[in-house]
Amino acid sequence: MSNHRQTMVVHNKLIQLPTMRCCTRTRGRLLWMLLILSLSMLETSASPTLVDVTASSGVSFRHDSGMEGQLTTLEITGAGVGILDVDNDGWMDIWLVQSGPLTNRGGQLPHDRLYINQGSSTSAAPAFRDESVRRGIGETTGYGMGIATGDVNNDGHMDVLVTSFGENQLWINTGGRFERASGSLPSASRWSISASFSDLDADGRLDLFVGNYLSFDLDDYEPCRRWSERLSYCAPGNFEPQSDQLLFQEKGARGDRMRFVDVSTSVGLDEVKGGAMGVIIDDLDGDARPDIYVANDGVVNHLWINEGSRKFREDALMAGAAVNADGVAEASMGIAVTDIDDDGDVDLLVSHDMKESNTLYINQHGWFSDDSNAMGLAADSLAFSAFGIGWLDVDNDGDLDLFVANGAVSVLEPQEDAGIAPPLRQRNQLYLNDRGRFTVVPGVGQKQDVSRGLAFGDLDNDGDTDLIVSNNHGAARIYRNDTPGGNWLGLNIQGNDSVNAIGTLVWREVTDDAGVVRRTGRRRVHTDGSYASASDPRVLYGLGKSNGPQLVVLTWGDGREERFGPLAIDQYHQLRYGHGIELGVALGEEVD
Repeated sequence: MSNHRQTMVVHNKLIQLPTMRCCTRTRGRLLWMLLILSLSMLETSASPTLVDVTASSGVSFRHDSGMEGQLTTLEITGAGVGILDVDNDGWMDIWLVQSGPLTNRGGQLPHDRLYINQGSSTSAAPAFRDESVRRGIGETTGYGMGIATGDVNNDGHMDVLVTSFGENQLWINTGGRFERASGSLPSASRWSISASFSDLDADGRLDLFVGNYLSFDLDDYEPCRRWSERLSYCAPGNFEPQSDQLLFQEKGARGDRMRFVDVSTSVGLDEVKGGAMGVIIDDLDGDARPDIYVANDGVVNHLWINEGSRKFREDALMAGAAVNADGVAEASMGIAVTDIDDDGDVDLLVSHDMKESNTLYINQHGWFSDDSNAMGLAADSLAFSAFGIGWLDVDNDGDLDLFVANGAVSVLEPQEDAGIAPPLRQRNQLYLNDRGRFTVVPGVGQKQDVSRGLAFGDLDNDGDTDLIVSNNHGAARIYRNDTPGGNWLGLNIQGNDSVNAIGTLVWREVTDDAGVVRRTGRRRVHTDGSYASASDPRVLYGLGKSNGPQLVVLTWGDGREERFGPLAIDQYHQLRYGHGIELGVALGEEVD
């Protein structure tokens, strides 16, 4: 027998085996074991692949911020993007919000764009066609900021709110074509960015929360100076923050015509001003009522706890969700929610400005703790200004990953010196979840843009999550998810004329090896979150290697619980209110 060292190449690395005296057969077994281990590692470590398919998609939208050298804070704030099924054909369409010139707004102005999905096969890029004029939105002429979606009249068609610097616009979907619902919203001219629809009083109709930003006068604006004495954009602290608006939908106010009533004063919103940039609605304290979380720019965030009977109390500071672990209020922009630790309650993730980490608040039965550092989300975010943000299972392994859309708000002098316009460009980030700790995936999102809006959805219906990034004063980008992944389950959840699907709670029901049935994978049907954007309302579960039929439990807005299944994997299922096996009524309060 010889005494020598052996080597093996595993994952392109040369591994030196220890010196050993053994027979050839034992040595051979060891080599086979290492080879099998390396192959199993290769099987489970496929790199996430997000392919920019914008050029071949038919989407040619370019955001116009009106940027002409004025360096106004307004021009770097928009805009959002929405993913919704306009014509109920089962394919997600795209609504991109436009802003336009800051001055001389007479004559022909750029308008929002609506791209209809042509139902392409999964083997090619999603194909879209601009049908903005045909679908009735050729005159969205405000200075657009963001978008919120929801079926506000319970007719089975998704409607749209466009937030603006000026008057917000509600567009009613009449069956694939939109009509402006003039007079349905209280007349107001503010700077609104993010908004959210939800049934806040359990009456079956969607209500509306609008996050308002700053008091801003274009005619009385002068740019600020940096430490280098160069001119730059003014920080939000130079302006007075605005209060938000809470609007309840009235019941049969004028025949069949819907009407939203502003109850902000009676609820107490007028007394609390924050400079809202992000809004999300979910049950944050576990009492089966939807609450409202608001991401504010540079001041404490707000958490409006729903106490029932149209009463709310602001509780962010007491709940631990107003500031970070150091007790500091940050420049909050976007919001993402999910049950990231799978303990049955919803956790909060808030995106922030450069030199401030994105903050993950873990929910512990209504009390929140900042776990950003412990979960690997802090350090890699400090060099970026993050706006759009959201969870997705990029590889369908059952663990939720994270995508962040970045773009600076202060002039980056190296870019300015190089003549890059606008000099605010940063790369986006994809974080991969490895058993509760997140790491940035190198090589993804390397192109630099001034990213703002971010929406998630399965654009090609192949069972994984694609995404769209809306870039300030630049071209929107569509990223198709080509990551090799596990099995999946898709749910298209539909209410009826008295119970809206938005807000429905969804669980997977699984049986462990000991025969114990438990619920996992808490989701809520929603379109809100991220930044100024609206996402695909369908629920998509990554199942990993699980290949058997699935059971799901839904808790509807009226408290009714239903079980659906067994459901075949690797396909979408339409689940309708009243068509499952009724389990009872969950805790909650219904208000007439």
